Amino acid sequence: MEDICVRWVCKNILFITEKVTCSEPKRRWRIKDFWISARPAQKILLQLCKRNILDDEMLHLFTPEYVDLISPSIKEANIGHYALRILRDFRLLNLSATNLERVNLNTIIGCLGEWTVRNLKSLNISGTSVLCETNLPIVVPLGRFKSLHILNVSRTEFTTQCLQIVVNDLPNLRHLNVSRTRVVDISALVLIADRLTGLIMHRLDLSEPQHVDNLLSNIIKLHELRHLDASDKPRGLYNRQPAVDRLCSGICLPYLTHIDLSGNQFGLRLEDVMSLMYAGFASWNQNQERVLNGIYQLSLQHPDITMLGDRGDALLLATLTRNKDRAVYLQNAFHSIFEATNTVGSVKSDLLAAVIRVMRLHLRRAEMILAGTAVIYNLTRGEQSNHLAPNLLNRAVRITLAAMEKFPSHRQLQKNCFLTLCNDIVLHRAVGIFIPAFLRNCLKSFLKIFPSTSIGNCYSYNIHHILASYVFS
Repeated sequence: MEDICVRWVCKNILFITEKVTCSEPKRRWRIKDFWISARPAQKILLQLCKRNILDDEMLHLFTPEYVDLISPSIKEANIGHYALRILRDFRLLNLSATNLERVNLNTIIGCLGEWTVRNLKSLNISGTSVLCETNLPIVVPLGRFKSLHILNVSRTEFTTQCLQIVVNDLPNLRHLNVSRTRVVDISALVLIADRLTGLIMHRLDLSEPQHVDNLLSNIIKLHELRHLDASDKPRGLYNRQPAVDRLCSGICLPYLTHIDLSGNQFGLRLEDVMSLMYAGFASWNQNQERVLNGIYQLSLQHPDITMLGDRGDALLLATLTRNKDRAVYLQNAFHSIFEATNTVGSVKSDLLAAVIRVMRLHLRRAEMILAGTAVIYNLTRGEQSNHLAPNLLNRAVRITLAAMEKFPSHRQLQKNCFLTLCNDIVLHRAVGIFIPAFLRNCLKSFLKIFPSTSIGNCYSYNIHHILASYVFS
């Protein structure tokens, strides 16, 4: 019920609020004498971000007079310093301010109240700049968060020098994410080895062999680690570093429960890490069939361990659901699913649902959507569509239409989409689908692309059926 109410509020936000004319434009609620508790208020805030609605005006709806906030999440929103000052009146324990272009770390900290600064437990500024006006990274203000346990500075200008400052100034830091930053040396973390339990460093730019060796040598000194992510983009074969053998022995990291080595050609004996609950092996070298099959067999031998990989439905499903923001792994997973479903086989509803979710998250990436439309075609073609739940089939059609609308001039992508839509079973079972009017022209133009080919003749009837069956808005 709470989620239904949240969706209704976000859908009707322009009708239940009104614009106030003053020196700084803002909106206020039309409804009087009400107050929203923290959890639904934070859901509304996040949904407004996802719908690209949140801006300076909208953020003024979230004042203590109307809502409570404890762990707000603001992402990819067009908001500035003035509007963010509403956070000053709340007592926050966790804050996520990600991918904000108009503010930086310094301005965010300046918008927080003293109670929040003293008591904040978790801070996520992934994708938000840590540069000051002189284009130099400035993280000294982070030292004010003496109670901070979890810090995420991934995809920022965070450097090795910044890491040293953070280690010195944050006495309670236990979990750190420096993925895709400018950090090349983690030696400073050895100073907090007795309390650091989580380290995520996905795709660090370690181009020099000595950087890799230094990294491995320091990881094995972090003996309290429970969660380690040393994943990378897929690379070719390279010389094995001696420290890898110690890392994979299980002796140095006895408490490890989560490890992600996706993209890295490391060896690992799971028997040596008895407490392991999660292991990521996605995007290993696709040419090493023996290794990929070995990972799949390993997952069968250890069903109690959640594994990521590029072979087997369970491993692929885990890769799609656990790596939603790592496009390179998702695209490799799409490729593996496509290859595995080239011949008509059993219905894979879970995989189809996961593929649709990933496509919705990455609708702006042409290469991702191209791969996704090919996978959807494979998973819905022929008699397989008869065994899919109507709701899932409708979602597949909707994301296919969204892909067509997003990339109208991408010929191969359009072809993939038409092949899916021209399935007789999809035509008859997908109901209540509204198609933007301009797609009518796309459907008609497909016939012009292949006017006298076998493809054009084969699908001419079904395209006319689409034009007659679906509802155009």
